[in-house]
Amino acid sequence: MAMYKIKLVGPKGEVNEFEVPDNQYILEAAEAAGVELPYCCRAGACSICTAKVVSGTYINQKPSTSRTIKLRMGIC
Repeated sequence: MAMYKIKLVGPKGEVNEFEVPDNQYILEAAEAAGVELPYCCRAGACSICTAKVVSGTYINQKPSTSRTIKLRMGIC
């Protein structure tokens, strides 16, 4: 199983780093690591948990038209 290193930088500059296995959502791994992130639907549909990708890549596991557009803008 592949592991990915995630680094989150919050709006006030706070930094959180943790690893995510390829079979887990970033939100779930963040919660397990004690990192609180905003969310509402847990499915990526409401966009409350939206983040900008500044390096690396993001794979959209549940593609939709609006998510595809956001990914092209560097938002996941």
